[in-house]
Amino acid sequence: MLLFELVFSLFYFGVIRSVLSNYEELNKTIEGIAATRGFGGCSASAYKYGEPVYNFGTGQIDLETEVNIMRIASLSKSFAAVAMLTLIDNNDMGITLNSTIYDVIKDDDEILATFNAFTTLRDEIDKIRISDLLSMKSGLRHYEEAFEYYWHYSGNESNTILHEKLALFGDDPLFREIRSGYKYSSFGYGIIGVLIEVISGQTFYEYIEDVILDPMGLENIGDAESIDRSRYTKQNVMECATTDRGYKLLVDCDLNDTYSSEYYDQVVWYKNTAGGLIASTLDIAKYADNIVWNRAGVLSDEMHSEMF
Repeated sequence: MLLFELVFSLFYFGVIRSVLSNYEELNKTIEGIAATRGFGGCSASAYKYGEPVYNFGTGQIDLETEVNIMRIASLSKSFAAVAMLTLIDNNDMGITLNSTIYDVIKDDDEILATFNAFTTLRDEIDKIRISDLLSMKSGLRHYEEAFEYYWHYSGNESNTILHEKLALFGDDPLFREIRSGYKYSSFGYGIIGVLIEVISGQTFYEYIEDVILDPMGLENIGDAESIDRSRYTKQNVMECATTDRGYKLLVDCDLNDTYSSEYYDQVVWYKNTAGGLIASTLDIAKYADNIVWNRAGVLSDEMHSEMF
């Protein structure tokens, strides 16, 4: 069984579904959490039997659009996982869950050379399977320093963006032997993004738009390029939150301060497969409902069973 990051959906389809009969009580609970934790705002949504049954928000809100979107952090990994599984369902390269990183990139000289520039990756890409990356049993480590989380491309044309990203961890020894145990790794999901783009011939977001977002009717999920960046405040990018576009603990922030779109690109673009997507809670609930029941049929029955 693949480790599949749908903790959010399981929470909604388990805990919240059991109390949906008492919306007023649930609303008060959410308001209490937002107030006691110091959030600038909070929203929650749920689907049941393919229909929205709950959508609530409290605190600051985007009054202009009335669609409150925020970074969904590592829930983005579930989109990467589903995207990879759709490619395994439908590819003419013979790629399977047991295919290795090398199997996928071996015919792309530039990408292969970039991976081979780093000792650990060079030695392990013919051993780490797609299933290892998806289930976080590749042995690759996670972020250890804040600069790795907020890393952005230096703009040095002597290095590609991929090279600079892989340089953060590519020479580090594996945390543990491949398939010997679980180790959470956003770096591993970054590699998933590379594989998706190699197999599909599209960018990650273009691919999920075609095979996940459009078939499921998800209109408020995107990345830095697909959603109007001019409306993203400093609070959203730095997660210090005072609007309904990105909640974290309140800190001293200027409500009107914004970062340039170039800064936003640098911070978010590379994290799309590991944590960079943006969405409304209602669309996330709809997505979860689709995935749990495979309503849009984006996966074969066999692959859907394998996922869970």
